Amino acid sequence: MDRQEGSTVRQQSGANILVELRAREAFMRRRYDQALAFAREAADLAAAREDNAAWWQMTFLRAESFREQGRYQECRVVAEELREHPLTSASPELTARVLTMLSVVSQISGELPQAIDLAGEALRSNGLGEQPFGLQVEARLALVAALAENDQLDEAWTECLALTGMLDGEADSQIAGKAYWVVGNVAFMRRHAAEGVKYHRLAAEHLSPTNDLALWAWFNRASAAMRLAAGLVDEETYECIQRAELATSIVGGNGEDRLIVEFTKGHWHFLNGDLQTATDILSGVCEQGTNLPSNLTGETTLLLGRALGELGDVDRGVEYLRQSEEYFRQAGALDRAAHAAALISEVQPSH
Repeated sequence: MDRQEGSTVRQQSGANILVELRAREAFMRRRYDQALAFAREAADLAAAREDNAAWWQMTFLRAESFREQGRYQECRVVAEELREHPLTSASPELTARVLTMLSVVSQISGELPQAIDLAGEALRSNGLGEQPFGLQVEARLALVAALAENDQLDEAWTECLALTGMLDGEADSQIAGKAYWVVGNVAFMRRHAAEGVKYHRLAAEHLSPTNDLALWAWFNRASAAMRLAAGLVDEETYECIQRAELATSIVGGNGEDRLIVEFTKGHWHFLNGDLQTATDILSGVCEQGTNLPSNLTGETTLLLGRALGELGDVDRGVEYLRQSEEYFRQAGALDRAAHAAALISEVQPSH
């Protein structure tokens, strides 16, 4: 290779590295459209110079960006392409990464048996104990989530115990925080509130708002919801709501994120007996929440209907309960729809 050719190769390599850095920076800043564009450009540049490793990493980043945007089918297509790639077949680590991603997408898509199988396969991928610690945790977290979603709570708890055993010793703080969060969720789902609180407190100790403020907001919001579902209407729960509210306002969460925090706050006031405040908050959510998922709108109108009924505004209370029943039917949540209908029949005779 002469001097001019060498200079050209170095320039091409430098350009590729620059685009890769831009892709990763955009992903870290949650600018996923930009991350997708830069990652595709970087993958094309890598393919042109037959750099399979760089192509793989940038293509995986595309799959991650699709996942973070909620574009799960597109994420699955890219992940399946990676699964078939010779580089993946030759590497237990890359195989485990792809299988874990496919498990998460399958679980979100409601394909729970497939999600369980994929996560189990990731864990068995040529002895995952030899793989990087974070990858081991991510694979087991995917398995726990799929088992819990499939109502296999005892099996999920067994995996949780294995997960907590892995966290003894050296562990990345953020990874440990995510793991304790999931373990706490399963404990709450098993109606073991004390254990749920214990593990969510451990999660709060490990998760840092300075490392990922959006994750911190999401954790506090979800933890508050779990605590309320367990009947824990205390100051610690309200502090979770306040932290979620502050973090969401700083990070600039989307409208749905802010409304979910408002709904959770309204729920706390309702359970605490402050019905007027709950009504004011939930009314605001209903007015703004036209684009919320049907099941969440159903929960909001259900609570609002109950609060209005208990305040003596029976007509409006019944109207919101009827809306709740319809939203739940649209979401396919027939048990919740039946619950709303039962509440209507309870409220109306007192009118």
